[in-house]
Amino acid sequence: DTQTFDAASFYENIFFAHQAWKEFAWAKEVPEEVFLTTLLPARSTQEPLGRWRRHAYEALAPVARKLKTAEEALRLVNQLSFARVKYGPTQFEDMGHYMREQACFGRCEDQTNDMVDLGKAIGLPVVSVSVPWWGKANDNHVWAGVETKERILSVNSGDPAREKELDFNYDSGAPKVFISHPFGTRKDVTAKFTSVTDLRIPAPATLENKAGLLVFNYGFPRTVDTARVEEGTLVFRDVGNNDILYLVATSGQDQIRQLTHPFLLTPKGPHFFDTDPHKAKDHAFYRIGSKQVKQPLDSGKYHVVAWHEGKYKLMGTVPTMEMNGTTVLDKVHLAQGIIYRLYNDQGKNSQQHGRPFMIEDGKVVSH
Repeated sequence: DTQTFDAASFYENIFFAHQAWKEFAWAKEVPEEVFLTTLLPARSTQEPLGRWRRHAYEALAPVARKLKTAEEALRLVNQLSFARVKYGPTQFEDMGHYMREQACFGRCEDQTNDMVDLGKAIGLPVVSVSVPWWGKANDNHVWAGVETKERILSVNSGDPAREKELDFNYDSGAPKVFISHPFGTRKDVTAKFTSVTDLRIPAPATLENKAGLLVFNYGFPRTVDTARVEEGTLVFRDVGNNDILYLVATSGQDQIRQLTHPFLLTPKGPHFFDTDPHKAKDHAFYRIGSKQVKQPLDSGKYHVVAWHEGKYKLMGTVPTMEMNGTTVLDKVHLAQGIIYRLYNDQGKNSQQHGRPFMIEDGKVVSH
């Protein structure tokens, strides 16, 4: 950045960062280390550099001077960001400050970066808080937070209607939650948002380095954390234990070498599933609708696949039917202890549909 930032912009960024640090009540409580790593950097992630700080400071300072607490300042920043950047899909990755301002929309990362910029302008150390991948829903999420001595003030970026007690995503059941810092480092704060367990998995003798902790998200398991071998054991610390399906494996998203069978993690510990559909017992016929897969079914046919040995295997194809005005799959042959998914029947373009599901206590249960 020092090679691409002109001297005037570089000086301006430092001057107004120090000005806000000295001026506002909440900023005076920010230690020097946090100032250097959170307030001073001219950008939050990989967005383009911009000469925005003086403009933002001069626009916000007259209002911010009337506030007394970090909570009030965070609500102000959230309301302003809501007016500036609405949520909307975009092909751009991490838009710069003025591009966001002109576009007036962006992804959750862009909304959060906007809140980070506005927070920095008034000495409020807003950071990006993220779930790499959800464990009980598809996709991921980034939102804004401020670390205090007592807790993390947490808000959904650009969404003041859901501020409540500044506790967004508390008790969300997330598998992992991290705070991202501008220099590529991150801090594990999962225990601040959900109940957690330290997970210890015996490491295979052939494993020399590290392995990943994966959740079932979209069409394939996704990595949410990694761990290195410690005295023959893989130790994943502070793992969300809210009935989430996990898998420990050694590779990426398209091909994996699983080191464990899938397991359901609860506060009582992990419960492993063999997931061999050919050895499974207690087969029966079940009905599957939108409630069971967390997504409405379209008319047509669906492939039923089962997870086994690092990939999904086709178990059969079932046509839909209409029942009481609802599209369902009826008489689907399923077994206890197996992780299933649906794929729509579109030839080579078939895609996963909804969430994984299992048979538990004689019922189809979504995960």
